[in-house]
Parts: sequence; C-alpha cells; structure tokens
Amino acid sequence: MTEVNKEELRRLAEAAGAKQWGSFGSYVCPIRRKGETTYVQIWNALANCHQPEVTKYVAAANPAAILSLLDENEALQGLYLMHQQSETREMRDLRAERDQLRQRIAQLESEAIYTAAGVSSDREEIKRLRAENERLHAMTSVTMGVGDGSGRLLVHGDYDSIKAAQAIVFERDQFRAENERLRTCLRETTAVAICGLYDTHPEDVLKAFTIPVLNEVVESSAHLVAADAQVEDLYRRAWDASAAKEGNAND
Repeated sequence: MTEVNKEELRRLAEAAGAKQWGSFGSYVCPIRRKGETTYVQIWNALANCHQPEVTKYVAAANPAAILSLLDENEALQGLYLMHQQSETREMRDLRAERDQLRQRIAQLESEAIYTAAGVSSDREEIKRLRAENERLHAMTSVTMGVGDGSGRLLVHGDYDSIKAAQAIVFERDQFRAENERLRTCLRETTAVAICGLYDTHPEDVLKAFTIPVLNEVVESSAHLVAADAQVEDLYRRAWDASAAKEGNAND
C-alpha cells in the first residue's frame, strides 16, 4: 500500500487556502460564515461535479478538513510517544528501587553479630523490607511485549497494569488501522476527483498540480480502473467514512 505523503498533502491544503468549502447544486464553492449564517459563494465556484453525492464529498474534503485530520494524526503520534517514554521511565525507577531493597536485605542478613537490644528491631526491619520487596515484585511480576512483536519493547507490572497497557495498545492499533483506512479512502477519492476535474477543467488542474504529481495521482487510482470500480461506490464509501468520523466526534 502506497504511503500518503502527509507533508505534501499539508502543503497542498495550505496552498489551497486552508479554507472550508460548501456545495450548491452540483457546484463546489468557498463558504464564509458570519455568526450562525453560512454564505456559499456560488459566483466563485471551484468545481462542477455533476453528481450531488460527489459534490458533497469534494466539499467535505476541503483544505480545512484535511489539515484538521493531519493535526489530529500528529497529536495522536505525540501522545503515544509521550506515554511510551513515561511508562519506560516509571518501570526503570521501580526496578532500581527493588534492587536497592534487595541489597539492603542482603546486607542485614549477612551481619552475624547483633546486640540483644538490636536483634528485635533488625528482624522487624528485615520483615518490613521483605514485605516491601514482595509488594514491588508483585508490581513487576507480569511482562508483556508490545509494539511490532519483535520483543524489543517489554512492559512490566502487575496484572491490572498489564491489562490496562494491553487495552491502550489495542486502542492504539485500532486508531492506526482506522487512520490508514481513512487515508487510503481519502487518497483514492481525491485522485478520482482530480481526474474528474481534469476532464472538465484541464487548464485549472494543470495550474494547481505539476505533471509528476498528476502522474502519481493516475498511478494511485490505476488499481481502481483495473478493478472496474464504480466512481459512485467509491464516493459513497468515502462519504460513509466521513459521516462515521463525524458521529464518533459527536459521541
């Protein structure tokens, strides 16, 4: 699967003005909001898609929406790295504390001479340290490998901590899969939209895109042509994905 060039996608969205679009009939137009009123600038139409569903999708996949998705993706990546670094630091500190306690226990147990007054207190200290050592050992008694399955990243903790870590990893993998699915859908539908615009407004398209970028657009949609994919089915799938995304955000 071809990876989306997020830097190029951001550049194109910013170059397009980072604006929101709306639809009027079959036309995709810039919009302007004043208070609770939205004005559709139909005199400044960006595209004529001829199909209502296509028009709505192209309007929804506007530069502002693309930049919002890219910002959300970067924020999720930052949160995951921050959580990973914090978890590793906490586990390292716990292991260091456990090792220090073990050394202290070994030191106390190796002392052969006790005074009559100190024997009881030393035994109580050993008992307390052993109990503390057992508590710390229980906190790191379970190990789980996370990441790509290579075993390079291990998480240590008690049962509840490991279950919580597993839930976080599972949720992260779901976000990654959903993000990849949406990126693929966005890339396919954008490629089809650009090809459609070229059929009707080739001069405008050549002003906005270089020949290498247009070649990449054609290559990214070649498998759809080979599969005899229907344009309306592709846009419907993209629209459903967009609607599902909005529903999740409202929840």
